[in-house]
Amino acid sequence: MGSFDEVFWTKAAGKQVLGCKWMDAVNAFVHAPLDDEEVIFMRMPPGFQKRGKVLRLRKALYGLRRSPLLWQQMLTSSLEELGFRKVPQEPCVMVKER
Repeated sequence: MGSFDEVFWTKAAGKQVLGCKWMDAVNAFVHAPLDDEEVIFMRMPPGFQKRGKVLRLRKALYGLRRSPLLWQQMLTSSLEELGFRKVPQEPCVMVKER
């Protein structure tokens, strides 16, 4: 027997004749860009430090409070460009009409 999610979504898809796809984005947060007006500096990691130097983040990073939101916005935008749309009752679920 599969997990609850697999069973639930398979049954929901069966009633609507929908296909289900799961995916896992490896290191997802580090792909989401930060807003240009958002300036975040950090110390360089040990072994890479240079006196008087810091790094400016250009992409989201694990540990930033906004990282999950930035990743979700980037993913949603990319899927919408491919023709997917959000389900109004569940905005984290996206569908694409055939």
